[in-house]
Amino acid sequence: MIAQTRASLFVTAVCLMTPITMWGQDQLKVKAMRAAPRQTSLYEITFTTTETLAADAEIRVMFPSTYDLGGFEIAGSTTINGGFTFKREGQRVTIQRTGLGSSIPRGQKVSLQLGLIKNPPLFANAEPVRIEVLHSRKATTAAKAFTSSVEFQAR
Repeated sequence: MIAQTRASLFVTAVCLMTPITMWGQDQLKVKAMRAAPRQTSLYEITFTTTETLAADAEIRVMFPSTYDLGGFEIAGSTTINGGFTFKREGQRVTIQRTGLGSSIPRGQKVSLQLGLIKNPPLFANAEPVRIEVLHSRKATTAAKAFTSSVEFQAR
């Protein structure tokens, strides 16, 4: 039996433009597509899988209270097939793969788009955004923590 893993990724939201390298060559990037305080934006989360991302994988994103998720209604991906469901509970967004798509092998770059999310009032003092990837519902190993920055992209 192959042990499935769960990786927690902690993203520090500061106005820097450099992604982090994690697990060697793998990268995590979180980008707000609109760089304006208190403005609604689409967010893109991109990472390279470190383990096989099963067809039933779950991705959880926890936004601090400085982000307004009241208008959240969009979740999509061009790299994760088979569809998924999503829900918001307070400041947490949960993306659940339906089980209909194929597994995504280790080393593949995947991305998610989430919106509509209102940016924090101050980028310089933005609080951390926590991202947790549960590679399979059957995952049993402890989480690993990593840090990156949120890129606020000018239009």
